[in-house]
Amino acid sequence: MSSSLILIVDDNFKNLQVLGSILKEAKFKAAIATSGFEALDFVNEKLPDLILLDIMMPEMDGIEVCKRLKSNEITKKIPIIFLTAKTDGSTIKEAFDAGAQDYIAKPFKSVELLSRVATHIEIKQNREALEQINATLEEKVQQRTLELTLANEKLNKIDKAKSDFLNLISHELRTPLNAIKGFSYILKDVVSDEKYSDFLDEINEAADKLVRISDISLLITSLQFENFKKRSVSTNLRHFIVSIADTYCNKFKWNREKLHLTLAIPESLVEIETTLISNALVMILDNAFKHSPSNGIILLDSKIENSQAVISITDYGKGFSTKALEKVFDFFTEKTLFSASGLGVGLATVKLIMNYIAGSVNAENVEGAGARVTISFPVNYTSSV
Repeated sequence: MSSSLILIVDDNFKNLQVLGSILKEAKFKAAIATSGFEALDFVNEKLPDLILLDIMMPEMDGIEVCKRLKSNEITKKIPIIFLTAKTDGSTIKEAFDAGAQDYIAKPFKSVELLSRVATHIEIKQNREALEQINATLEEKVQQRTLELTLANEKLNKIDKAKSDFLNLISHELRTPLNAIKGFSYILKDVVSDEKYSDFLDEINEAADKLVRISDISLLITSLQFENFKKRSVSTNLRHFIVSIADTYCNKFKWNREKLHLTLAIPESLVEIETTLISNALVMILDNAFKHSPSNGIILLDSKIENSQAVISITDYGKGFSTKALEKVFDFFTEKTLFSASGLGVGLATVKLIMNYIAGSVNAENVEGAGARVTISFPVNYTSSV
C-alpha cells in the first residue's frame, strides 16, 4: 500500500507541498497537477491509485474533473477524495453525485488524511483482487462448461449409437427368429414322433423368449433415453385388464383358472397409455406365475382411488427375500441375468414404466400369502359406457 501512487490536484502550491510531504513521509508515491486539465492529461499517461482533488480551481473545478474521470471506462474506478473548504450540504452532495468516494475538509489533519487515503486504497485493492478472483473463476467456469458440453455431446453420440445398435439388433433378430418359428410350425405338422414334436415346441418357446427379450431391450432403451412416444387411448379399463389376463395366459400357456380377478372399477372409458401399462402388467403377471406353486392361485385386484388406478397382483409363493426387496427395482443385480422374466429386469422395467407415466410401483411380502406388487397410475375419465 505504501508504494501506491497518489495524484494531488490543487492550484495552490503550498497545499501541494504540504500534501506531498505528508504522503512521502508515509511512504506513498505522490504526483502533482496544478489544474483540472493537467490532471486529466496525467491520468491519460498513468493511472494513479487514488486522487486527492481540490474542488475550487479556475478554468475547470474539481466537480467537473471528477465527472469526466467517472464517465471514462478506464478511469472510472479510481477513488477520488475531495479537498474542500466548503462543507455545506449542497457542495458535499454535488461532490458525491459527481462520483467522489469521500471528502476531507480544509484545513485537514495529517492523521485523518492518511487514514482516509489508506482506507480507500485498501478498498480499491480488495475490489481489484475480488475482480481478479471473479475473472479467474469465470474463466474456469467457462472452461469447465466447455468441457462438460463436449463430454455431453460425446455421451449423446454414444447413447444414440447404443440406441441405434439395439434397434438394429432387435430388427435383425426378428427375421431369423420368425423363420425359426415358421419352420418349427411346419415341421411339427409333418413330424409324427412325439419326442421330436416336443423338441420343436422347445425351439418355438426359445424363439418367443428371444423376441420378448429383444422387445423389452428396445422398451428399456426408449424409456431411458426418453424417446418413447406416449399415446393415451380411451379404453374401458375393466375390459382392458381382463383382455391382458386372458391374452397373457393363452400366449404363455399359463392356467387361466389360477388367476382370480377382482375388478372394483366402474364401466367407464378412461384415457391411459395402454402400451406401457400392458407391458407392466404382463411383467408382473409373469413374475407372479413363475414364483407361485403349481397348485397356488394368483390374485389380481383393481380399483380407482383418488383419480388413480390401483392394480395389485398377489401370489402365494415364497415371497421376496430381505435382500431381494432392497434391490427389487434395480437393473442387473448380482444374481440377475438379462432375461425377460428375470426378477430384477422385469420389475425394474415396471418401475421405469411407472416413472414415465407419473405412476408408482410397490413390492412387499404379504402375511399368509407370498409377494404382492402394486402399481398405480393416473386415469382421466372420458365418458360412461
